[in-house]
Amino acid sequence: MGFKPGEKDIPLDCNGMVIPSNTSFLDTCEAMEDLVIEGLVRKGGMSNLNHEQLETLLNKPVLRFKPVTNQIECHPYLTQKNLIDFCHKRNVSVTAYRPLGGSSKDGVDLLDDDVIRKIAKKHAKSPAQILI
Repeated sequence: MGFKPGEKDIPLDCNGMVIPSNTSFLDTCEAMEDLVIEGLVRKGGMSNLNHEQLETLLNKPVLRFKPVTNQIECHPYLTQKNLIDFCHKRNVSVTAYRPLGGSSKDGVDLLDDDVIRKIAKKHAKSPAQILI
């Protein structure tokens, strides 16, 4: 998914929301498939597809290459269990984005979470090792 082309790297509307391009994620997927055919990449994956988007992609009339992974934000405060199960049932792996949680500005600092620290101590691991 891209942003609306223009002078700014990230174009925002009057409410501060990102303005997307008119390009469909299906068009992006087709361009990625071309990269596989040209030998420039071995496999393709997607990022942040929800259930509906993944189902739409997998049910395309002409799907030359199925995505091997869907990269999504996933950590103990955002488990995404239903989406992960959905991906696995369709033989699409999941790659966790931000498994250590957000930054302190987001209000989520899993490296200092009491429960995570307790589990880490019990297993003689660091909080990062437990989260990953």
